[in-house]
Amino acid sequence: MVRQGLPFDATGELYLSRLANFNLAGNFNSRINQNLREDKGYTYGASGYFASNREVGAIVFSAQVRADATLASLEEMIAELKNYSENGMTDEELAFMRLAVGQQDALTYETPSQKASLLSSILTYSLDKDYLKQRNDIVASVDKSTLNALAAKWFDPSNIN
Repeated sequence: MVRQGLPFDATGELYLSRLANFNLAGNFNSRINQNLREDKGYTYGASGYFASNREVGAIVFSAQVRADATLASLEEMIAELKNYSENGMTDEELAFMRLAVGQQDALTYETPSQKASLLSSILTYSLDKDYLKQRNDIVASVDKSTLNALAAKWFDPSNIN
């Protein structure tokens, strides 16, 4: 399932929306993956992500499911999107997102090629040299109501094809 998203930004609405997506479909323990993989056994993995460049963006939710579970999987994904867009994340999910995102970033720039990719992004998008610190500050301080408002805006299944 796909819908139009946002062009790239390192610390603005796109980044915040990615944080809002973390518990819905952005990590292995996400609601959609747990539902389709653990609860229903339809797939080995399901996810959702924001793809973007300078001009355009898309929001993609996907899973490779058993053929006989295609319709049921779509219905479950739509139900998860509806619930999350209407009710948002829990306090526990917010706390998990803060911890997990911070730990992920610690491993993201270890190798020479990862460091080169970071420098390339800074140059390509004219990012502040401390944008990673800015992101860490956002993760630590963003309130649940901000993320829930973005979930309502971007994850409403009536806007997804």
